[in-house]
Amino acid sequence: MIDLLQPTQLHHLHTALQACAVQHARNALARNDTNDARAALATSLNSLGTGLRELGRYREALTAFEEALGLWRELAEREPARHTPDLATSLNNVANTLCQRGRHHEELELRAEATARWRMLAQLNPDEHNDAYQRARDQLAASYSQHGHEPDAAWRAEENLARKLRSWHDATKPPGNEEQHAPESSPSMSGLAVVRHPTWGTAAGRTETTIETDNLEQDVGHQGLA
Repeated sequence: MIDLLQPTQLHHLHTALQACAVQHARNALARNDTNDARAALATSLNSLGTGLRELGRYREALTAFEEALGLWRELAEREPARHTPDLATSLNNVANTLCQRGRHHEELELRAEATARWRMLAQLNPDEHNDAYQRARDQLAASYSQHGHEPDAAWRAEENLARKLRSWHDATKPPGNEEQHAPESSPSMSGLAVVRHPTWGTAAGRTETTIETDNLEQDVGHQGLA
């Protein structure tokens, strides 16, 4: 049966399965609220957001990406070395979708934050993170240029965000601890990103992404499976 599907039908079916994976991850988190369970949900939401974006369903994609971003922010606070790269990637996912929806001011703010986070990671571990930092920097400059800004504005935005992140990191470093750590995500950093998200507490208190899976199934059916 799968072999008879057209590429577009397969894409709709794959996205419907991703929506089911999100629900499964959400149920697992409700049963056992751990960092790993939250990371699994955030990863599933990223995959769903990508699938929805490729289908042109940008509003729903943005909802999924924003929920994932909230989870990665929280996880980066708890385990900065492990999850700051996930946070930086998630910031870029949201920025890409905001760009496609014409919300360029918000897009540029998130790209600047993502670049600043990759910059700090590259300073701590150049071999592992410098390539990602350079890609983020190139994307930031390209986005600023695309939207009519001078390249210098991109570097100023990056520097401003990096300075604020460093100030937060220095202020929260335990006394007498001179060892370097990956940058932590500050609660106040939410104000640096235009995207707003709820306070992430228990699974029951979280605002959830709602994806119209019935519509996904109908999309597949309308293309020959009904």
